[in-house]
Amino acid sequence: MGVAKNCPEDKQVSLVPAIVLISAIVVVLVGNFVYYQNMKALLNRVFALMAGVWAVGLFGTFMALQTNDAATASWWLNWTGFLWIFTISLRAHFVLIFISGANYRKWIAEALYGSALVAFLLAITSIPFKAVPSAFGYTFGLSTSPSLTVLNVWTLIVGVAPAALLIRYSLKTIGWRRSEATLLAIALSLSIATGLLDALTRQFNQSIIEISTLGPLLTIVLMGYALWRYELPILGLNDSGSDILSTMADSVILVDTKGAILNVNTATKDLLGYRKELIVGKNIDVIVDDEVVKNILPTPLIDVPSLSNYDISYRTIEGYSVSVILSVTAAKDRAGNIAGLVLVAKNMTEHQQAKAVSLMESTIESTDDGILVIDFRGKVILLNEQLKQMWQFPPNTLSAKDEKWIFKHINEQTKKASVFLKTVETVRLEPETRSFDILELSDGRIIESYSVPRRFEDKLMGRVWNFRDITNRRKAEKTIEYLAYYDDLTGLPNRHLLKDRVVQALRFAEEHKEILAIIDLDLDHFKLINDALGRDIGDQWLREVAKRISEQTQKTATISRVGPDEFNLLLPGLDRPEDAGEITQNILTALSKPFSLMNQEITGTASVGICFHPFDGNEAEILLGNASVAMHRAKQKGGNNYQFFEPSMNAEIIDRLTLENNLTRALAQNEFVLYYQPLMDVKDEKIVGAEALVRWHEPQKGLTLPGDFLQLAEETGLMPSLGEWIMRTACLQNKAWQDAGFNLRMSVNLSNSQLNDPGFVAMVKQILIETQLDPCLLELELTETIIMENAEEIAVILFKLKELGVQMAVDDFGTGYSSLSSLKLYPVDTLKIDKSFISDMTINPDSAAIVTATLSLARGLNLRVIAEGVETEDQFKSLRAGRCEIVQGYYFHPALPADEFEHELNSGQDFQKVA
Repeated sequence: MGVAKNCPEDKQVSLVPAIVLISAIVVVLVGNFVYYQNMKALLNRVFALMAGVWAVGLFGTFMALQTNDAATASWWLNWTGFLWIFTISLRAHFVLIFISGANYRKWIAEALYGSALVAFLLAITSIPFKAVPSAFGYTFGLSTSPSLTVLNVWTLIVGVAPAALLIRYSLKTIGWRRSEATLLAIALSLSIATGLLDALTRQFNQSIIEISTLGPLLTIVLMGYALWRYELPILGLNDSGSDILSTMADSVILVDTKGAILNVNTATKDLLGYRKELIVGKNIDVIVDDEVVKNILPTPLIDVPSLSNYDISYRTIEGYSVSVILSVTAAKDRAGNIAGLVLVAKNMTEHQQAKAVSLMESTIESTDDGILVIDFRGKVILLNEQLKQMWQFPPNTLSAKDEKWIFKHINEQTKKASVFLKTVETVRLEPETRSFDILELSDGRIIESYSVPRRFEDKLMGRVWNFRDITNRRKAEKTIEYLAYYDDLTGLPNRHLLKDRVVQALRFAEEHKEILAIIDLDLDHFKLINDALGRDIGDQWLREVAKRISEQTQKTATISRVGPDEFNLLLPGLDRPEDAGEITQNILTALSKPFSLMNQEITGTASVGICFHPFDGNEAEILLGNASVAMHRAKQKGGNNYQFFEPSMNAEIIDRLTLENNLTRALAQNEFVLYYQPLMDVKDEKIVGAEALVRWHEPQKGLTLPGDFLQLAEETGLMPSLGEWIMRTACLQNKAWQDAGFNLRMSVNLSNSQLNDPGFVAMVKQILIETQLDPCLLELELTETIIMENAEEIAVILFKLKELGVQMAVDDFGTGYSSLSSLKLYPVDTLKIDKSFISDMTINPDSAAIVTATLSLARGLNLRVIAEGVETEDQFKSLRAGRCEIVQGYYFHPALPADEFEHELNSGQDFQKVA
């Protein structure tokens, strides 16, 4: 760079240096004024920086004018020229921000300052600035060079383009924005014009110092005025104003005429979740999705309609909707023009949330579940005491916690942390998603976790988490699952598991050509023992039976309990069928050994049926059924034995099923009839009563005796209905005979199933009422076996029947376990000596002694005695000699149909009244 050697000649005393200095001071003051109106506004900061650089340049000019040394003047002028290069980029950056707002393309600003830096380096290295004397002191002098030409071209482009953009922008907009843009365009044009005029005069070494001084001064003043009048009312939130906004509970958003967000307060940041730097400069439609509001925002804003207490939704950074009550007012410049909008919004989500929480609070404390309610940002809104106890939260640690703390505490207690963490992350990313997990905790508990989006008035408010301790439920489910396949009492497999194992064993046996056996074992007299000794002893006996069976079988066998007193065995891989028989005999032998249970000794027997694959079937159901058929055959043979299945047994079953069907039909079609066997007075051999005996008149077979079908009726549950028919028919017949003048007592046999019917006594009473039979003329017979099997229950029923006035008789006495001393505890009127003792009493001294003793003791107890099955004269004479009162049997009459019985009554006998 060249420096002039000569000093200014005839330097005049002038005010120019003072004007330059004052201009620098004014420029600094205007820049500071605008800056301090809103130090955070980018437009203000760029303007202040531009004013500062210009002021430094003016100060450099002032220093060059003051010095008399050309070298010193040249130093000041060189750095002044270099700095003014940057004012050109700053002006362009200012215009860029003014037109585009904070959303301008950052790369353009980077290009402006990058090119300014290149121009600066070019000027330093190759452009010969020089100080030349003038009437006012040293000023700029330039020498022509290629680098200077490049610099001039860059200056022209970067300097003129912003002014042109402003002029174009002012033509496109209207209102106050046009006025502001026009004023700024004039200011920039003035700066360009003075700069060009100054450069032109320097080409002729004639610098007009006032032009170079007044250009920056007028430009900055005009630009500052434009900002003060039009821009600052909307942008000019000074520090005190910002402090006021930060204390406001409601959201406040300032937008310019294009809808760009200029400023927000703290409440807005909390409400929407944005940091200020992320939201300032964005368009308002980022958070407002409402046509009414959006329609009033596009530039230009000539007139803003009134908008107060408008119910809309803001959109948060996470995408949730929050309800707000919005009021919009216009921000005007000092000329009264609309410069932007002020949006004040009251958060109604919190109000709605409080309302929703108040509705929930009354219920969540009454549940055993742990409940956690959070908002869409993870803040804890509500949790109940059960949640704290379930997850063992430390006391006094939940006052300011969010979901992250709670979920971390929960996750630390789970065995598989990744499961719950994945769910939490999923519902954060997908707020509408429902979640469900089963959490296994380190302490052994099992917690069921599910969550749903929380809504209020159809608006998403957050999420509700529900935690339920299902530890006991899972234990119960496992127990149920266990009981579905195992017997709870013995721990053996049940019928379902047995069948599954049989199916598998059959498949294996078919593939390997093996023999397998199915064994069905039913304990004999279990019900009698269970009722007599109590269920506790009965249960213990079953467990011991299961144990002894297991001891006699191999580990490959499956032993299952399939009924109260029934066991099935699966024996796979047999070498020969006889092996199953040997195992079964060992089991029977083991069961025959006494069981010592609670100071009671029990000897057990069983009926066992055995069948084989492949000989007796290839399917599980068939084999199990065949084993059952064989078991029933063993029971029919008296028990304590085993029977191998034979195909003929199925034929018997078919016959039995046919009989069952016919028996059911017979009652509906009135195929049953009653026969009556006379009861004879021993003294005068007169008929004093009758025993009603049922017969089945089958259309195809004819008359069937009760021994062929009563047991089946009992087993199939038909006996209560049949017994009611017998009793009603017998009572009706006796009433008819009473009305005809025959005073007889009618005996009716009772079955075990009738006595077990809760409505039996009421049924007897109803029949007596319907038939109008005198109750004392009805005698009900039951065997002593029935009495002793259900002693306590039968006693209650007998006393109730006795209250009706009916007579009670013990049938087949002597064949059971009772004694006369025990019978005196029951309301019994009559004993019927079993025919097995009568039939051989004349040839067997023991039988005769039993009959004699029974007659003697019965008289002592004031009981009536009837001898059954009297068939010979010797038997009759012996009974008469023993003072037996009444007899019945073929010696006098077999059982007769009603008409024949009545014929005997009408034969002219002198009947005695029954006592």
